[in-house]
Amino acid sequence: MKKILLLAVVLLSSILLPAQGVYQLWGMTQAGGKDDQGVIFNTDGAGNKFRLKHEFSNLFNQGYGPVLELTAYKGKFYGMTIRGGVYNTGVIFEWNPNTGIYTKKVDLKNAGASLTLPSGKLTLSNGKFYGTSYYGANGSGAIFEWDPNTNIYTEKFDFSYSEDGQAPLGGLIMYGDKYYGLTAGGGSNYAGVIFEWDPATNVYTKKYDFNSVDGTYPSGGLTIYGCRLYGMTSWGGLNEAGVIFEWSPTSNVFQKKFDFDGTGGSHPYGNLTLLNGIFYGTTNRGGANNTGAIFKWHPATNIYYKQFDFNNANGESPVGSLIANNGKFFGLTNGGGSMNYGVIFEWNPSTNIYSKKLDFNGANGKNPSSGNSFTLVPAPVAKGLPGSCTTFLPVTINSSNNNQWISITDDDGNAVAEIKANGNNLGIVTASMFINNTAVREDASKRLYLDRNITITAQVQPTTAVDIRLYIKGVEYEALKNAVNSNGQSAGIDSISDITVYKVSDG
Repeated sequence: MKKILLLAVVLLSSILLPAQGVYQLWGMTQAGGKDDQGVIFNTDGAGNKFRLKHEFSNLFNQGYGPVLELTAYKGKFYGMTIRGGVYNTGVIFEWNPNTGIYTKKVDLKNAGASLTLPSGKLTLSNGKFYGTSYYGANGSGAIFEWDPNTNIYTEKFDFSYSEDGQAPLGGLIMYGDKYYGLTAGGGSNYAGVIFEWDPATNVYTKKYDFNSVDGTYPSGGLTIYGCRLYGMTSWGGLNEAGVIFEWSPTSNVFQKKFDFDGTGGSHPYGNLTLLNGIFYGTTNRGGANNTGAIFKWHPATNIYYKQFDFNNANGESPVGSLIANNGKFFGLTNGGGSMNYGVIFEWNPSTNIYSKKLDFNGANGKNPSSGNSFTLVPAPVAKGLPGSCTTFLPVTINSSNNNQWISITDDDGNAVAEIKANGNNLGIVTASMFINNTAVREDASKRLYLDRNITITAQVQPTTAVDIRLYIKGVEYEALKNAVNSNGQSAGIDSISDITVYKVSDG
């Protein structure tokens, strides 16, 4: 696998869309940055190549203190802040990663003129966003709708403390055609509830009241697995340390599945994350150092395993949820690390190896909190420099990863190529890319070829077939499709299936 002259692309059904196999992690911290008011950042899909993308400032009431997660929609990110804006109760914002432009969309204050304060991430359905707030007209929280196309914000339902629950913290999840969620308090036992809300009819139904035996004060949200919803409470249960529970939306049957005990972790604040039929999560406290733990729980067998103990050096007290990419989990801690400002971490469930990827230091972010979790999105295709050749950082492919898709990216984590070595140990693999900025070129046989050429060189040549994915931009595909050679012949391309990769050894 010496040089690949990219005449076309193989294994890509998404040639006009963002890359399928290369991803980026996007996140926020509630504090830090130049004004200590929070940041937006991203890394590549392995938690490396950290880039500070936006620093919040409440200058001109733009909002600060971002909470929860970013939501991607039509090439832009949307999120909320808990402070700032005209009323100092937070805003809904839009951020464009292509231009770096931040736009405040809505000052969060409900129709009843009471404070709002966002408490659940924005959830997208049918082109509209839905979210929850900590307060509302009755002081117990609200469900709202926001249309990004019209910028119309509508408060849909106001919670009342004992009747409906109070403070929905974990956001909404759609199951069937209805939304489901949890409140951290209120209800008949003042310990939180499970609720259902129908966006079509605006009908709210309380489904279950938490209690001291089955768990109290859930701070996260629900996760779908099969025909049931799973979640955790932060308190209550046998040891007053929280529980894992299962609930059926069809039968309304609730089952407490596991009691946290402190030793194995206690007081979870995030969501359960599902991977290959097993749930994974973190606790905020408990474990060997009382600074939290990573765990896995098998819903089929109801067996719980503590996997890793946080400590001050490697990060402590996670408050968000884990996210999976390429067989590994990534997350954020609220504290610990070199400055005690929290860390970005990677954890491999196959090897149980934990790696601290970044220490927050204040300038690059500080103390992720209030459900700050990663958002995983396809990486854009690397732009390159027109008329120039760009060399990328090498990757190593050996026995530890030779059956995985290994990404080659630019300095910003944007997609260049992927290699799956199929058991071949290729050693150090280097890659470069040339972007043609003249007329579409042809070879000696009058075959037209793409404006993007990728050279991949392996230290050790493979002995069996190696799979690759090579990424191009839509404009490059269209240029090839519409070009004619020096004999006036077209490229003959009607679809992605009409183009092919050719491997050459010369320059």
